[in-house]
Amino acid sequence: MAIDSEKQVSSSDSTIIRIVDNIKKSEYDPWDYRGLELSNEMLIVLISHPNIDKAAVALDVSIGSLANPRDVPGIAHFLEHMLFMGSTKYPGENEYKKLIEGNGGSSNAFTCSDHTNYYFDINPSLLPDALDIFAQFFISPLFAASSTDRELEAVNSEYEGNLFKDVRLRIVDNIKKSECDPWDYRGLELSNEMLIVLISHPNIDKAAAALHVSIGSLANPRDVPGIAHFLEHMLFIGSTKYPGENEYKKLIEGNGGYSNAFTCSDHTNYYFDINPSLLLDALDIFGQFFISPLFAASSTDRELEAVNSEYEGNLFKDVRRITQLEKSTSDSEHPYSEFSSGNTESLRPTPKQRGIDIREVLLDFYKAQYSSNRMSLAVLGNQSLGELQSLVINSFKDVPNKKLQIPKYAPDPYGEKNRKTICYVVPVKESRRLIIKWVIPDHQELYYCNPESYLSHLIGHEGDGSLLSYLKQLGLAIELSSADRNSGLGLPGFNFFTINLELTIEGLNRWEQVIYIVYQYLAMLRKEGPKEWIFNECKNLNEMHFQFREKERPAKFVSNLALRIRLHAIEIYLQCFQQTFENNALLELFCYFVGEPCFDQLRTKEQLGYIVRADTRRSHGVQGFRIIVQSARELDYINQRIELFIDSIRVPQLEAEIIKTLERNDLLRFYDHYISPHSIYRRKLALHVNPSSLTLQKSIDEKNTNENKDQLDAMNYKKSLSNTDKERTQIEATVPVDVNHEAIKLTEQLVMIDNLIESKLKQIE
Repeated sequence: MAIDSEKQVSSSDSTIIRIVDNIKKSEYDPWDYRGLELSNEMLIVLISHPNIDKAAVALDVSIGSLANPRDVPGIAHFLEHMLFMGSTKYPGENEYKKLIEGNGGSSNAFTCSDHTNYYFDINPSLLPDALDIFAQFFISPLFAASSTDRELEAVNSEYEGNLFKDVRLRIVDNIKKSECDPWDYRGLELSNEMLIVLISHPNIDKAAAALHVSIGSLANPRDVPGIAHFLEHMLFIGSTKYPGENEYKKLIEGNGGYSNAFTCSDHTNYYFDINPSLLLDALDIFGQFFISPLFAASSTDRELEAVNSEYEGNLFKDVRRITQLEKSTSDSEHPYSEFSSGNTESLRPTPKQRGIDIREVLLDFYKAQYSSNRMSLAVLGNQSLGELQSLVINSFKDVPNKKLQIPKYAPDPYGEKNRKTICYVVPVKESRRLIIKWVIPDHQELYYCNPESYLSHLIGHEGDGSLLSYLKQLGLAIELSSADRNSGLGLPGFNFFTINLELTIEGLNRWEQVIYIVYQYLAMLRKEGPKEWIFNECKNLNEMHFQFREKERPAKFVSNLALRIRLHAIEIYLQCFQQTFENNALLELFCYFVGEPCFDQLRTKEQLGYIVRADTRRSHGVQGFRIIVQSARELDYINQRIELFIDSIRVPQLEAEIIKTLERNDLLRFYDHYISPHSIYRRKLALHVNPSSLTLQKSIDEKNTNENKDQLDAMNYKKSLSNTDKERTQIEATVPVDVNHEAIKLTEQLVMIDNLIESKLKQIE
């Protein structure tokens, strides 16, 4: 819109000295425009249209912060706040606000260097009333003295919020919570990539905070087992800002608080709770442990003894002994097989004999593994969300970001040679238990549908017709539970699914028959296939638990939440095919089976570029199929070749190979619906990245080295997948879709167990 020319129009109103109607506008613009100049030299533009949802007004004053008196900086901004505090005609402080916000409108203002702008919108029928109140602010404002302190605080709040704008990347206020939950939540992502959830409520007995680091005992150096756990102990022994060894402990425990930490396979968790009034002090000390810890040499021996004390205490716990047995019987090349907790033997004399300085290893491990982009923080306080935000940003914005990737581990810690094993355990306490355990894929990314819970729900059912009720009828068992291990212990890249039975004396004597019955039940479930009504039942139960969450200790609550932030998305961007866990598993399978043909066609045969990769791309809860080609050729040509390859997936020869591998049609239906160029549901983004001239001048040797590494990584990844046995693939493909499950070839029982059962039944006969 532009004023093309001016035209004087006569008016009976002496306050108008000029009217301009021939304002140039877009030919597609249905609105009408008029320009006015009043006798007081105010310039006005009027815009009219009969069909609008909101009326709106803005007034701009050509004066801003550059006009501030030198001895009172900020007065222009303060005036912007105070102007709305009533007028001679409308003295009520909230009269304007009530009219605007009470009728679906909004109002605001901002101060810049050379101008200040005030604006509002409202229901069109109330424009005359709003306009009259609005105008009086510029005719006879009151600047009510009673509002001074409050508006000064508002100005200061804006100032404090702006202090940290450079360290805040993302704010999420629409976090889903229970309807019965009175707490307020906010998600943050800082510029150092630390993820944070703030929880606020004015009436809490304890404030609490927890910080999760996505690194654990699986990352221990082979020659120094237990270093991750030892670091967990040493981290609390002072920092550069707070060098006193007991400063943190005194503050927490001296004010009715509690502090602890634990190390798992893939993560470490630090947490505390305290009197809410001392959260600020505690957070600042806590944050410094992750910015500049001292790892005081004088504390080394004492903390080694503490680690050893935990180790000795666990020697007589059956759960710990069984866990160590699992590790000892796994593949010795996999980090899961290593001694994880550490003791004085592994951390003092053994390293010393090898010439290893344990403190140097500790410092190296911290530098190599602790980074803000591997951390997530949860904080609960009685302050407002805005105040909590300022606290955590101030305390954690300086945690260094080393841009570390989350470690990946081989998907199977046992391998074929270490499976199908029976172990006999003599318990410390009297116990008659049968534990059956399977290695399954890591499905933590499918947290929103949790496929393992479906199976746990059925196997753990205790009503009529259940596995447990049948075993009870036979007098073989009195208790049964089933679950996946990753519900809290953290096993990245793989998972365990466990059925744990407490047996009767008779059941212990007939344990082979119990196993046979368990496998019969699993075969029955497989034959019946997944049922939507059961899945909905699980979903409704989880929804009920979510809506009526039991109250728990604040430290435990934030500790669990800090873990979940890293596993789960702060925000969920919904995509049509994420409604079921079936399609997520199928996308993984599709990428696996198409990856090698893609590389063979586009890299080997067509030689489009050195790097060719097909994989799954996930970000912020959205996922898709991705093909990457690094090439010097034109984008259109590369894009065309990729499309032709995708279309060729339906070529009978390749299609037959996929069907032969899967022995089902699910994958092809998935391809037709979401990936095929002929699908109406497909959503595609083609991205072409051009290198800068400076990048092109970089060392070709360095480039080739990186490319070769990418290819080697891809080859190793494919090799690890190809070593995964057929049963693993079929577990991933077992999803609730309408297919003939009887046609799927699955191993019903282990050969060793078959032989045991057969011999036992012969004895019974």
